Amino acid sequence: EPREREPALITFMVTASGLTLFSIGSAFWGIVAGLLTMLILNARKAG
Repeated sequence: EPREREPALITFMVTASGLTLFSIGSAFWGIVAGLLTMLILNARKAG
């Protein structure tokens, strides 16, 4: 769906970046970033 494209792209970019923070790999941070992006975009559209 179009509303899920941006969160998916953010998830992919963070995961592909190889980011490691607090000894936690980029796969985790990609999911966190994607979920936060989706929550922010959904809150913005609902409000």
